[in-house]
Amino acid sequence: MRISVPKIVSLLVLIWCIRSGMNAMQINVRQILAIPQRIVAFQEVGQIHTLVLSHLTLASKDYVEIVLQQFCRENITGKGRDPATDPWGNPYRIWCNRYLFPSTFGVRLGENDRDKFLIVSGGEDGQFNNRGDIKSRP
Repeated sequence: MRISVPKIVSLLVLIWCIRSGMNAMQINVRQILAIPQRIVAFQEVGQIHTLVLSHLTLASKDYVEIVLQQFCRENITGKGRDPATDPWGNPYRIWCNRYLFPSTFGVRLGENDRDKFLIVSGGEDGQFNNRGDIKSRP
């Protein structure tokens, strides 16, 4: 029987919490089990952000139009899942100019937007604009 690395990490965190004297009933097991997926999502939003910045830098125009879903599928190799989605299967989105754009919507980014956009995952609950969001850093 093969056990995946995320499951091993989750199990170790759970064991550590129990051994640290925490009451097992107080542990939010669902959040602990989501730790590996959150780590993957943090890495992916950072990678997508870096790719978009590179695309913006190499563009010959004053702006580029990014349709995030298409951009991810063309520039990222998916490891058994759609590269335009987070580990929970929800699409990544672009936040720019105080608006969260759907992944199928074209977003124009110019040189002045280099530090004004974020790549966002809705997190485990799939809902955006709450504490569970996972965001890239500008």
